[in-house]
Amino acid sequence: MLIVGLMSGTSLDGIDACLVDVHGAGDRLRWRVRHAATLPWPPGLREAIQAQLDPATSAVDALTE
Repeated sequence: MLIVGLMSGTSLDGIDACLVDVHGAGDRLRWRVRHAATLPWPPGLREAIQAQLDPATSAVDALTE
């Protein structure tokens, strides 16, 4: 089974992506990283994300955009 994992850390420098081939289960679970990359946010997006970090001033429409 191929699984893609995505995350953005607290540095907000971009999004990390990892494609992993997983097979087996329990004690026989095995995986192999097929590819991993960090993609920087487009200009302005980091600032837009940072602007939504304060719950007192964030807006649902901006968070879901």
